[in-house]
Amino acid sequence: MDDRCLELGTNKIIEALIARRTGIEEELARLEKELKSAPEGRLRICRKRLRRQYYHCICSADRKGKYIPHANIALVKALAQKDYDRKLLTPMRSEQNAICEFLRNFHPEQVDEVFRSLSEFRKSLVTPIRLLDEDYFRQWVRVEYEKMGFDPDAPEHLTAGNERVRSKSEIMIADALTRDWIVFRYEYPIQIEGLGCVHPDFLCLHPVTRQAIVWEHFGMMDDPSYAEQTINKIEKYCNAGYHLGYNLIATFETSKHPLHSRHIEQKIQRHFH
Repeated sequence: MDDRCLELGTNKIIEALIARRTGIEEELARLEKELKSAPEGRLRICRKRLRRQYYHCICSADRKGKYIPHANIALVKALAQKDYDRKLLTPMRSEQNAICEFLRNFHPEQVDEVFRSLSEFRKSLVTPIRLLDEDYFRQWVRVEYEKMGFDPDAPEHLTAGNERVRSKSEIMIADALTRDWIVFRYEYPIQIEGLGCVHPDFLCLHPVTRQAIVWEHFGMMDDPSYAEQTINKIEKYCNAGYHLGYNLIATFETSKHPLHSRHIEQKIQRHFH
């Protein structure tokens, strides 16, 4: 890819804003619930010599309020918290509305449409600020890399795309990804601190965000030594920025609990759709 090409990361912006909006909505719901159960009235604080005194003003007309003894500090804190929570509502609702307004008017796909609208000849004369998805995916899958070999006596397992993998479970995963139009690189080498060069079973490309997602299948979890190595590997992945549920998928099986196709589909729906 030409160095002038710029990956705008617009989908990451949208994801971050949606996550922020969701967080605000949850926090607003919590605040409104807390305010409903908060004590009536407001807190008035005044200083008498070197000490602060607290007063409970029940209604708006009550400017002085009833004295709150220091022994009842719980009421003081509850009233102070109520005032703080109430003041939070306005800026949080304002931010919520701003995010909603931005998302309504944010159309990053228009950048792609400018290049897509050009004739093929004009396309050949310019370098787009961002590759079209179809071109990006095409380049991504065409990257050449050194694959791990197979032992001469290893059983042959072939996917529907005629790619050799190491187990029937990996066939299931590869074929499920292919059915859902998720492109991947099998055993693509990546560097992980503490592990060196590793070859994850599948390095998948998110069809919308273009995020690279590692999928590791751990197929011998009833072997204590293998299970210990698995925990260590996942920990090292996490330290390197690959987190379960985000950009790291892990599936497991034992001799008594084989991998089920339904579980694979659930993972694909959760991470790619």
